[in-house]
Amino acid sequence: MQILGKEINRTELESIPVPVPTDTHFPVAHSAVLDLLEKEAGLIGMPMENIRHGISHSGLRLFGVAEIVSEILNPEAKTIVAFRNSHDKSFPVGFALGQRITICSNLMFGGEVVIKTRHTKRVWDRIPGLINRAVGQLQNIKVINEKRVEAYKDHEINNDAWVHDFLVRSVDRGILAAQNIPKVLHQWREPEHTEFEPRTLWSLNNAYTDSFKIYKNLEQVTSRNIKLSGFMDKECGLDFRTEIELSE
Repeated sequence: MQILGKEINRTELESIPVPVPTDTHFPVAHSAVLDLLEKEAGLIGMPMENIRHGISHSGLRLFGVAEIVSEILNPEAKTIVAFRNSHDKSFPVGFALGQRITICSNLMFGGEVVIKTRHTKRVWDRIPGLINRAVGQLQNIKVINEKRVEAYKDHEINNDAWVHDFLVRSVDRGILAAQNIPKVLHQWREPEHTEFEPRTLWSLNNAYTDSFKIYKNLEQVTSRNIKLSGFMDKECGLDFRTEIELSE
């Protein structure tokens, strides 16, 4: 799920004023959060692409997402990073990473890895370390991806009736457009690659992702992949979420 409020460009983001700090609350510029995140990701050779961000509450709250390009982490799927910040004490600076990302202007926020820190006196001292910590968790994402693929490959599918039911339920969840059901079924029944011939959840996953190639809008592809991972993880009983909070 990605609901970013009113989407704005980088120039508009940089123009948002930062409230005056108090004894207990030290606001951080929205643009500074993004600048530091881009810098740290770039330093380790994992540049961010397709960055999108939006605001709510007259610019007091920031919500953003981007893709991290890394063949090392997962050559078959892009890792998503979400970030958020507030000037009204509604939530701390936070970053979420993974293939299952939830970021919403209604304050839902999650992923396989979530790291956050509060707007207190030493927040600027902690933010570089916070971002390093978030980026450092990418190795964990690699492990998660490997476990996910292994679980999908081990999850056998014994009959087409189950596949048909899964397809309908995935339409209900906004993962698949109803008119694309035949595309998924074709790839499932006649896979183009031998590695997807076994009747497993991994092969079905490939049938779905192949059908997503029709979309030119990257946001559509990303959001459908995130929902698909969540749906299939649930079928396998997987839950990779973890959360780290950095305090004073």
